[in-house]
Amino acid sequence: MQPDIKENLHSILLDDFGFTTVGTTKIPTNFVENSSAGGTAKFSPDGYHYAFFNAYDNLHLYEFNRETGELDAHQFLHIKNAPDDVAFFTAVEWSPDSRFLYISTIEELWQLDTWEDDLEDGLELIDTFNGVNDPFPAIFFLMALAPDCKIYMCSTSSTNTYHVINNPNGKGQDCDFVQQGIRLPFVSASATMPNFPRFRVDEEDKCDPGITSVFGDDIYWRRDLTYYPNPVGNLLTVELPDHKQGQIVVVDMKGHIVMTKPIAAGTMMQSLSMSSIQSGTYSIEFIPDNNNERRIWTSQVVRVE
Repeated sequence: MQPDIKENLHSILLDDFGFTTVGTTKIPTNFVENSSAGGTAKFSPDGYHYAFFNAYDNLHLYEFNRETGELDAHQFLHIKNAPDDVAFFTAVEWSPDSRFLYISTIEELWQLDTWEDDLEDGLELIDTFNGVNDPFPAIFFLMALAPDCKIYMCSTSSTNTYHVINNPNGKGQDCDFVQQGIRLPFVSASATMPNFPRFRVDEEDKCDPGITSVFGDDIYWRRDLTYYPNPVGNLLTVELPDHKQGQIVVVDMKGHIVMTKPIAAGTMMQSLSMSSIQSGTYSIEFIPDNNNERRIWTSQVVRVE
């Protein structure tokens, strides 16, 4: 599907003979200069729906005929307002089961249950941006459904982490959205996310949740670590998740480890003396031993004199 400045969507067929325009659909909207770069469009994994969204034209949802390329049963939902002359970046992505549509709007992540007769009834706010700079603001932007059945989300500027929707088929908070949910081996480029067609449209399983590594490297999932106070002077108290055995690691913004603390199984809380650490921002990480679930708990803390 390709939009034009005359408010039409063109259906284009690609076959052995090349590209052929097979039809057009009028969109009841008014494209502005920032529309194309400010939003995205996605087909559902089963190939039967098409979602088009930006903050100027809002959400347009269609049924899609894979045989004819026609769009039908148009539905509209207003989610966000953006002035026409302001660049505002948004994106959409589908859950593997083609039921839920996720909409990112810089500081908000929405979930839409497309099975509802009235789309207003199916819209739910999942989370708002937590304000983390990593090193640039880790706001919400492009999303992609990955082969492991999770949805990954990048920001508009380079960051060391991506956000993760761990269970996109889950309704509401059961989708398990985690901000800065996966740490990258290298800093990302600006607003990068793979863009590819749906390869498994005709297969029953659209993805494989059993995937646990990429190119031989294990994947670890981040959870928020609870601690206080922040900022901290001399003594930091950390709550240990599930009373697991492992170690707490304090890392500076250059990636250097400045402190490690072994944690015995059954420990509920651990106090850390920060008096020997210089003022600045640090990452606090709890890494369990025998980590079969491949989860780590992290947060950032500011050390002050």
